[in-house]
Amino acid sequence: MMAGGLLASCTLFQPAVPAPPAPKRAPAELPRIPAPDAAALDVPSGFRAEAVVTDLIYPSSVDFDDQGNLLIAEAGQVYGDPSAPARILRLNQAGALEVLATQLNGPVNDILWHQGKLYISHKGKISVLDGGEVKDLVTGLPSLGDHHNNQLTVGPDGKLYFGQGVMTNSGVVGIDNFLFQWLPAHPDLHDVPARDIHLKGDVWTTLNPMMLGKADEATAVATAAFSMFGRGEPESNVVRGTLKANGTILRCNTDGTGLELVAWGLRNPFGVMWSPDGTLFVADNGYDERGSRPSANAPVAALGEPGKRCRKTSRASTARAVRPDSRAASASASSSTSFALRQTRAKPARSAARRPSP
Repeated sequence: MMAGGLLASCTLFQPAVPAPPAPKRAPAELPRIPAPDAAALDVPSGFRAEAVVTDLIYPSSVDFDDQGNLLIAEAGQVYGDPSAPARILRLNQAGALEVLATQLNGPVNDILWHQGKLYISHKGKISVLDGGEVKDLVTGLPSLGDHHNNQLTVGPDGKLYFGQGVMTNSGVVGIDNFLFQWLPAHPDLHDVPARDIHLKGDVWTTLNPMMLGKADEATAVATAAFSMFGRGEPESNVVRGTLKANGTILRCNTDGTGLELVAWGLRNPFGVMWSPDGTLFVADNGYDERGSRPSANAPVAALGEPGKRCRKTSRASTARAVRPDSRAASASASSSTSFALRQTRAKPARSAARRPSP
């Protein structure tokens, strides 16, 4: 009875539960985004910024022709807006804007004026605008994935140099490539190396976005590097290389002949430029932490001695360089987003500086 009495006399205390916060409501008037104002840019003392052309659609590159006219590339296709126009515009010295070319594959990543002609790097192609007509010089570049053929520069040898990006984030076709919309359209595509490589045989188990909503199909697959999505462990660990490979620096004559490999093992070598002492500088965009094989950037060893000299200046992916005569040179692993490849002491062509000709 005592236990019952004790139970009867107990009072149950519960901690006070705070009231749920009031739901946040959208403001009656959304914040206004101010119009672009060049005067608001932060520039060094003694400089000022001003708007030259406005209302462009994804402008990606500019250069000047021999008459001092401003040439402008509108990139065209970008993720989320595949219908944007890919075209070349000219702002003449009278202030009038003209359309020079529209028959291009977006994105247009660079234009370069050289010896009276405009060279264009657009998806899968290097072309030239000559006499109002776009003529293809190099085609079939592996640019249907995440990254494309990129910026152009003219070397001390008079050849065109350009970077070629990789298909994927880190060598493995994955769920992120489905979101980028190219995997459903090209399910057999993957990265291709510039030389024969031997894989370790690693595979990654990942969600199969191609089968979402299909209850009778497997929703997870195994996928491997340098292989089409979902194939699993490859039958052979040897992947054959090719000239038009991903993650490379390539060069050719200005008429498109004589395509050669300069360097490989990069990820997305976007910027290329020669210094006055004949050093080729390359800016390589590093990994993103995304996809079926997320990989973070990390600093590693310097680039070693490809050709004559290759020096590390920041972070990057592994790079190997090839001598100007296309014979492979020894190179150690690197992780630099920007590196320099010394090939010759000759001075670069004037147009490589991207300045208007006098």
